[in-house]
Amino acid sequence: MADERWLSIEVENEDQVIHDLDIYHELAQLRLKGLLDELAHDGVNILEKNVPNYTSYTLRHVDRTGVDWHPGGAGGGGQYETTVGIKAGTSYHPVYVNQGTGEFGPHIKAPYLAHNPSGRMWFYSQKYGRVIGVESVRGQQAQNFLYTTFRELQVFAQARIALGSF
Repeated sequence: MADERWLSIEVENEDQVIHDLDIYHELAQLRLKGLLDELAHDGVNILEKNVPNYTSYTLRHVDRTGVDWHPGGAGGGGQYETTVGIKAGTSYHPVYVNQGTGEFGPHIKAPYLAHNPSGRMWFYSQKYGRVIGVESVRGQQAQNFLYTTFRELQVFAQARIALGSF
């Protein structure tokens, strides 16, 4: 049997100690909720900086949720939660930009080929200033702006916690 050690403390005015601990717990929860709300706001700012902004579609959809409390089970506890990201819109464009498409994407790993009678896909080229037809398109390289934002926010949050600036 392992060596068991017990800590015994005698407390006078036990009700006052419990009351003070409850107050400290409430204050700690308020500080935590405030920190998480500030970090979510900072996360939106960091994400807006990292989002590729070609048509401003993705930038217009940068958003966050409010800070919500999710209680724990029978043992008590719980957690605060918020989400920073790209809210749903009419297009999956932000997902394609973040993950990549075609041979650069996570799923197909092959270029897109034209499947029509002409054997070409037609696009307006800003580079050439005219409509061009191509037989295949390699796809779009992943820009991973969500992961970059996550890492930057993670470092920022750890620094704030380590410095006690909340």
